[in-house]
Amino acid sequence: MTSYTSITLCGENLGLRHRHLNSLVTEAIQQGVPLQQIQDLPEQTPVDRLFKIDLASKLRNVDYILQNIKDEDMLYVSRALKAKWLLEQQHQSIIHPKYLEENLYPHMVTTAVSKFKNWLYLHLKDPQRCEDFYIYYSESNFNYAIKFLGRCHVEFIISEAPNILEKLSPHHFKILCEKCPQVAKIYFDNILDNDELKEKFLDNHQGFYNSLKVVLKLDADIFFEITEKYFDNRYNRSLTKHIMAHHREKFEKKPELYAGMLLNTRALAEYLSSEESKELVLKLVRATYLNRQIDYKYVEPLIMRLPIKERSAFKKFVFVEKAIGELVEAWPYDKPCLPSRKSYYFHVFEDRKPSKYNTCYTEVDFSCMPEQITCARYCTRMDCYQIPLRTYLDKLFDEYRFFSFERTLFELRKKIIKESSPQNRQYILLVLVSKSGGQPELVAQLLQLLEQHCNEPTNVRATVVRSLVKRAAVWRLPQHSWEALLEFARGLGLDGSESEADCREGLHAIVIRSLLETGACEPAIREAFLKDFSNLDEYSTNIEERKIIKQKLPDLLLAAAKAESSPERQVELLTSLLDMLQQYKADIGSSALIPAVAVLAKRDSSAAEGLLRRLFEAKIARRTLFREFFPLIQTDASYLNALRHDTSVLNVSTFIDLVERDEIRPEQFLRKMAIYFAESSGMMERYLTEMRRLVLNNKSIGKSIARPLCILQGACFGYLESLDPKNKSLTRFAAAIRANMHAGRPKLDMNSTALSAAGAKAVANKVLVCPIADIDKYVHDLLTWKRMVRVALVLAERTGKEADAFITAATLRPTATLKAALKYFPSRPDFDPRVWDVFKQLIINFDFSSEKHVHFRKSLMRLDKIPLKIKPEYCELIFKALKKEGCQDAMNILSNIEALLRDIRGDFIENLLLDYLQEFDPQTYKKNKRVTDTHLRMLVKCLLLCKSAEVQKSRFEILGTRFLQFLTVLRDKLGSDFLNVFKEVLIHLQYNQVFLDDTYVSPLPVMENILSWMRHSLPIELNFDLYVRIHLSIMYFKSIRQGLKSQPDIFNNEKRKLSEGPSVVGYIFGRKVAREIKQLKESYFESAIDLYQGGIEGYFNDYFQCDDTKVQFMKAVIKGIMDGSVADEARVALYLLQNERYNLKHEEIKELYGIMKNIEDEKFRYFLFADLSDNPV
Repeated sequence: MTSYTSITLCGENLGLRHRHLNSLVTEAIQQGVPLQQIQDLPEQTPVDRLFKIDLASKLRNVDYILQNIKDEDMLYVSRALKAKWLLEQQHQSIIHPKYLEENLYPHMVTTAVSKFKNWLYLHLKDPQRCEDFYIYYSESNFNYAIKFLGRCHVEFIISEAPNILEKLSPHHFKILCEKCPQVAKIYFDNILDNDELKEKFLDNHQGFYNSLKVVLKLDADIFFEITEKYFDNRYNRSLTKHIMAHHREKFEKKPELYAGMLLNTRALAEYLSSEESKELVLKLVRATYLNRQIDYKYVEPLIMRLPIKERSAFKKFVFVEKAIGELVEAWPYDKPCLPSRKSYYFHVFEDRKPSKYNTCYTEVDFSCMPEQITCARYCTRMDCYQIPLRTYLDKLFDEYRFFSFERTLFELRKKIIKESSPQNRQYILLVLVSKSGGQPELVAQLLQLLEQHCNEPTNVRATVVRSLVKRAAVWRLPQHSWEALLEFARGLGLDGSESEADCREGLHAIVIRSLLETGACEPAIREAFLKDFSNLDEYSTNIEERKIIKQKLPDLLLAAAKAESSPERQVELLTSLLDMLQQYKADIGSSALIPAVAVLAKRDSSAAEGLLRRLFEAKIARRTLFREFFPLIQTDASYLNALRHDTSVLNVSTFIDLVERDEIRPEQFLRKMAIYFAESSGMMERYLTEMRRLVLNNKSIGKSIARPLCILQGACFGYLESLDPKNKSLTRFAAAIRANMHAGRPKLDMNSTALSAAGAKAVANKVLVCPIADIDKYVHDLLTWKRMVRVALVLAERTGKEADAFITAATLRPTATLKAALKYFPSRPDFDPRVWDVFKQLIINFDFSSEKHVHFRKSLMRLDKIPLKIKPEYCELIFKALKKEGCQDAMNILSNIEALLRDIRGDFIENLLLDYLQEFDPQTYKKNKRVTDTHLRMLVKCLLLCKSAEVQKSRFEILGTRFLQFLTVLRDKLGSDFLNVFKEVLIHLQYNQVFLDDTYVSPLPVMENILSWMRHSLPIELNFDLYVRIHLSIMYFKSIRQGLKSQPDIFNNEKRKLSEGPSVVGYIFGRKVAREIKQLKESYFESAIDLYQGGIEGYFNDYFQCDDTKVQFMKAVIKGIMDGSVADEARVALYLLQNERYNLKHEEIKELYGIMKNIEDEKFRYFLFADLSDNPV
């Protein structure tokens, strides 16, 4: 028994010590040692605990394993979780979500809970238990629950899938489809009817498409049903091959779709015969409905399947003569396309949002100051659109593109004789090389011609040889043709000599032919080749040739490297060898390169450094070259590798020097050492002693050594007491020690250590991950120390008892409490109302003017994350507080107050606007005062937002009268510029939120009062356009309210209101416009209709943003005007149609003109047919 009380592991490296520990566990089991006799024995090192955990795991002692899972040290938690037998059926009462949440998790640190949950979903496979976990977590933590759903029974997945479609990400979708392909069908069957689902799909449709690919091999019918309907993404080569090998009938059923849009053309060609390829090319060329024009380049892989003798004739038949038969203009079957998004972005029933202009009206400067907006810059320089000039080579290629080689050779043989330009003769020869297609018999004919041109300039011959090597694989030529080529290339350096023109491809052809024939090269050729080395991978070698090159080329490089005396040149050659082996995907670890590198490293380690680093980063021969790698690569991973395999390479002084210079952060190395080498006078003690000696001897020690020291010694307060508190450097070092003492063992014991002695960071590291069961105790303790108030508040949120903590904290650190509350509200939609009460009380007394609160003031003004239910009151509070301190930032809150105008208290808004209007009283008006359009909009909207006639009357007496006086002041001060201000007022007088909500009283009294002011202040003969606009807004309101009464089934249904509502309102509105025009003609004169035209067109342009719903609305307005017209009032409908004709479809324009032709008014018909003569339908 005594041998198990304090275990000392033996072995020079980590692997041996692991095996020793495992052997001790096995020995204890064989001896029948009961766990109860050793589990309470004292533990001198972490290995003692690991031994107990391993023994308990082998003996299946549930209580001891659970006890260690609750430990705060993640080393013991991770070790205990190796007991996967906990997931077996007999322990399902423990591994059950309810038990875990109520009995286990509350006693585990948060990091352990996260690890346990991750372990659970990775290893739990039982479908029924996975179903239990999914059901339990589906409401509270869907992202965790979905991980279990993929392992449930297929029937359950199918039943649950329709309920969670909107929550699925592409990754979730893939997980479910791997287990149950029917999920894909369910998802896409619902996509058209579910707007939320459709929008989420369209936002990441490529991700869903990539996830859908897993369905192909599980249920091909579902895959093809979906992809043929929704996706036109082109498949990659492997997917194309799978489809053609296993689902060829899909291609044969819709060849144009698959060949023209979906399949990889080169891969497709491999599965087609000559006749099938020919037929498919004709089908594709006839299909004019395809997204792209089918040209020769696209179908070239298909044409290459034809016999060589047929290709030229077929290309000419299709692309020159175009004798392809009748063209097909319409799809013979449905084309795949994504579902369309909602047809509107700016619905006519949505109020116009404030523009991105902060409009300022002053007596002197009345201008619009735009916000900083990133604008696209369009290049207008003509040189961006220059068309490249066509060379003689381009013209030759186009001329002979569809001719056979024989005919091309026949004609160009004559041309080359007459051609005087060497450049043009070069072009002619290049065309012939291209037309030969690499066929040996055709290349032989070409070489006969080249024999007559051996006196061409060097650069011309070099270009032709390079082209031949690339296109014709000349190393395969028969001997007589090869000799003809060498004769043509004489003097180009193919024998290893110097040359005027570069012809490296020719030299490579010589090397390839030599390697294939003899496996060696002549010395001169080899030397020239090695000076400008190539892997020879860029040439079209076949499988056998590539295999020979892969074998022979390394021998050539190794022989050259061994013969070299210069280490630098050796490195170059060995680097080329490494490149070559990687390119050819050879087994580098077992190649002769590794011994050569080892020899070079012993000879000159600095020269070999770059090569060694490349091998290390590529994870090649790390064990073989371990000793060579270690001095160069000094990282945590390399030190850990040394600990695992060979500790003799380790040097304490070198290591500590690296740590002190912060060149290495040896986290895992030190952690493993602290666990397995912790025996007395062992490795860990040596490293710890040296680190402490360094601190003792260096009074200006940096903080880089603090964490490594803490990993080895843990929470050692005795060491901290030994540091000189008068030394500032050591004081900072002690603070770093406290901040990192959680990284080692022993852990900080809060019961025996005062908070101030431990330090704020050490305490925070301890308590922020503490078990839920300990939170109340820690919060109580933390609230006694001002520095830990914010930590206490964060901790309290985990238990839902944060209100009491906030109340206490508010008296200790008000600003810290405010900051914590500001983060608390967005993170907890169901926040405790008492926290909101604390926040309100603190914000009222908060000093916003203090310079030290500048950044926090900016944080308070970021309103995007404030919950909607408190946002109105929050804006009110912040505005009041900022206004009280005289901060200019108060004005920045106004736009948010405007957006929430319906929800903010009416008396606050009234007081805000009243104060604002008083600042612009005629007696106190000053030159430097400015009026922002936000105030104008708020004034108008506030007058309309009344739910009773009494409120409306009272509000107009308080605000409206002053507002009209204010407009009078502006009219007098601004002169002609006032019209721009007033147009904005009229635009926001049309307030859809009020018009469409019949809980608000009619805004007509407000509109009538403004109209009355206009009659006294703005003469109608000078401002007819403004009168038209306000009258149209009044009619628009009446049309909406009439629609609400006449069609309640439409307007009570949100979806129908948005889709059908514009047509209903537009038609009623149009009829009212027709009656208005008739009254105008009777009240004024006949030609008033022409004045009205300008006003109504400006109204529709300024009040409604261009969108599909506006087009729908305008179409209904035009119909309503025509139906309500008794004379030539329909001319306005004609003018509106002219204005909107570019937004309407041809059929819609034709329909509207058809209705107009039925109007019998003679005057109107003159205008109609004059318009039709100018704009025929």
